[in-house]
Amino acid sequence: MKKFLAIISLIIGIFFTAMSVNADPVYFKDKLIIKGLESGFDLCHEDEVCEYKNVDLEMFNNGTEVIVKKDDNKYDLISKTFVTIVRDADEIVNIKSHFSEGVIRDIGVKKNDKYGIVRYNRDEETVEQLFPYEYDDLVLAPPNTFFLKKNDKWGLVQDGEVKINFIYDNVELMGYDKDHRYYKTEIANLYGYIDVDTLDINDAEYLDVKLKKKGDNVFPQVKEKVIWHYPNKDVKKGVAQENRKKIKQGAIYALCLPIILPVLIVMF
Repeated sequence: MKKFLAIISLIIGIFFTAMSVNADPVYFKDKLIIKGLESGFDLCHEDEVCEYKNVDLEMFNNGTEVIVKKDDNKYDLISKTFVTIVRDADEIVNIKSHFSEGVIRDIGVKKNDKYGIVRYNRDEETVEQLFPYEYDDLVLAPPNTFFLKKNDKWGLVQDGEVKINFIYDNVELMGYDKDHRYYKTEIANLYGYIDVDTLDINDAEYLDVKLKKKGDNVFPQVKEKVIWHYPNKDVKKGVAQENRKKIKQGAIYALCLPIILPVLIVMF
């Protein structure tokens, strides 16, 4: 009897295994239905009407927004409720690293070799063109923060508003810690920096700028003439106190050394 039951169980197991191998995996995200095929995916509405067939996908935010790569190498961005946020883009700037769980999503998009910014309101399911496709370049500085380039000059856009006009010759990421992200700015061979998290702006008026690492944090330094220093008064004060403490400790060691050294010689 046991042998017979074992054989029956084996047959049932093989049957369901075969079914699971042949069946297309189906993923449900509200109205968005994603069907996995052997070579790609179908994207369908809840009523099984498939707008996209056998396409490549890049999924972000746990699959709640999906980038579709089409045969013509254009990209569409679809929400989990099947709202078309972006259609026929040359590029959708990597949203994986900054697509927050918030309601408002600002997205960098490239079309016809020009960049712009689109806003998607997840609650209202509306799409708004914040900045038209007329910019030469775009740098993502998440969240909802972008550097845009126009007429060979860079400006800063944050939360849909121009925070700094188009005055910079160049911008580049210097580095970051858990609370701050610093970008180096340049105007006519002079340099400054911006902390995009606090919008702390230091004008491009120094010979150079860099970051100094202390523990898990980084702090900006600026160069005037041949001297590097901290422009932030609180940081400067803290470093000065730390240096005084080190000098005091060094002085104590120096004073104690004539006493300790003979003892160490005798002991060893």
